[in-house]
Amino acid sequence: MSDVPGTVRIPFPIRAYNALLNPLERPRITVEGVEKYAVAKVGGGRLTEDARRGLGALCRDAESTAGLSALGRFRLQVVMRDIALNRLAIDQALADNPALLEAPIKRPMFILGLPRSGTTILFNVLAQDLAHRSPRTWEVDYPVPAPHEDDYDDNERIQRSQKVIDAFHRLAPSFNGIHPQGARLAEEDQRVLAMNFSGCGFQHFVRAPAHQKWQFEHDGAESFRWHKRYLQFLETNVRKPRWLLKSPDDQLYLKAILDVYPDAMIIHTHRHPAEAIPSVGSLTYTVRRLFAKHCNAEDVGIDQMNFWGDILNRCVSDRDELGMEDHLVDVAFADLVKDPMRVVSRIYNRFSLQLDDGTVARMQQFLEENKRHTHGVHKYTLEQFGLTEAMIENRFGDYIERFISA
Repeated sequence: MSDVPGTVRIPFPIRAYNALLNPLERPRITVEGVEKYAVAKVGGGRLTEDARRGLGALCRDAESTAGLSALGRFRLQVVMRDIALNRLAIDQALADNPALLEAPIKRPMFILGLPRSGTTILFNVLAQDLAHRSPRTWEVDYPVPAPHEDDYDDNERIQRSQKVIDAFHRLAPSFNGIHPQGARLAEEDQRVLAMNFSGCGFQHFVRAPAHQKWQFEHDGAESFRWHKRYLQFLETNVRKPRWLLKSPDDQLYLKAILDVYPDAMIIHTHRHPAEAIPSVGSLTYTVRRLFAKHCNAEDVGIDQMNFWGDILNRCVSDRDELGMEDHLVDVAFADLVKDPMRVVSRIYNRFSLQLDDGTVARMQQFLEENKRHTHGVHKYTLEQFGLTEAMIENRFGDYIERFISA
């Protein structure tokens, strides 16, 4: 196996920190400890049982299989605490203003598909429609208090969020070429599901088999009820006609999405897994290597192939069971790269949405200013992650035949 291009070189201060602290006994990461921190900060509250189960699975991974370095352990605990704090703070705000929970969320648009299948570029293009609203990164990092219109120009939370992103990019300068980040950018609703300690985002950070297992046993209903509460909270002071949301995680929870949002519009993107899986493997390896004692690219590749293979199997099965023709449009990655505006037009026609000249102009300007590889070229191969085309064909054969080769 050859080296992975763009691999993070761990800075000396981090290596020294880990060398000093890795051998030491560290306090266990527990549900009670994470919740106690959040309750003390907010002044009350309690995580739901569903959230506690997801958090519990993640805590078990942290203590057994994750292989975290001292820095990784510290960072994961900070992330868990911040998530719990945000969850309890939003729950408190909604308890103080329960009328917000009566506000309908009409016809939200979900973009889902394999990671690295064009969901991000399509998301950012559709975000140019002024009728759309998506959670911004800073609104997920620091959601309370609910934002006002003038907060989007500039506020202290945007600055704090960007400082965290900048610090991460100093550790992993190649990451922005893999997945662009910014405090003002629209964020995946993966981060919203994380406030219920569900979603697939954690497994990019750590090896998390217990949490992955819980994901597949979990129907997502409580997570998407929370998801709706979060959107209703963000609408406290600012409302737009339609929410635009995207996350690869949503493929796992189609039934929950349509249960909570029965008029949802769903865009399902498709890219050959032989391209998508090593790409998400590269992203995952880049992040995990920063925070693990040891990280093997081949292990990451096999893990990602099986994880996303299981998700696609469930997604396709749910599509067939639910009969989603009225809710869904399929988009091929190749079509999106070749002619994104044609894809956009097809989406708007499919859902009977108005696409005016001003929106088209903004979308075209965004595409001109953000041409592919603007943030750097993301290089990867199957072989770098211990994978072959035969392995991909064997794992994803039915999906490829139905959505790629057809």
